[in-house]
Amino acid sequence: GRDVTVSDSFNSFTGAVSISGGAIDLENDRATLLGATTATSNFALDSNGAVTQNADLSITGTTTITAGSGNDITLDDTANTFTDAVGIVSGNNVTLDADTAIILAASTITGNLEVELSSAGTITDSGVITVGGTTSLDAGGVGDTVSDITLDDSHTFTGDVTILQGGNVTINDNGSALGLGAPVTISTVGGDLTL
Repeated sequence: GRDVTVSDSFNSFTGAVSISGGAIDLENDRATLLGATTATSNFALDSNGAVTQNADLSITGTTTITAGSGNDITLDDTANTFTDAVGIVSGNNVTLDADTAIILAASTITGNLEVELSSAGTITDSGVITVGGTTSLDAGGVGDTVSDITLDDSHTFTGDVTILQGGNVTINDNGSALGLGAPVTISTVGGDLTL
């Protein structure tokens, strides 16, 4: 599809925004509700307020979201498909749900981070993640390799990290003390745990 650029800082979309195209660049001067959105290339959203959705997102390229350090980002549709990395430039409490895999790019999250896959898949990184609150990770299963969680860059997890489900799990917390938010058992981690 054709690229879609709606990047004027005075844009004011109060209802759901649904877009289909190649690369999508969207700016909104208020909270943003995303409707059904398909991007065959990169997707960039700059929202002057919270980001939510009422339909699934299908993004082939990278996803970059800026909401401001005090605004929540809640993308909790389990049918979301993020083929390439998802980066949060700024956001408070961030929820990212996807179907079978997600790559987390460099992100700065003031509050809590929740990442959940609706079926067994991998959670990996491609950049440094900073989380000011707690972190919850669910790779959709406990299979050794099909549900791996590999966050091995120099991340900063200020609060506890909870593994709800994962296969082989690797978490790097930049050399600081890493707190686990719940007991790690064979029912939550099916493979190796590396901290």
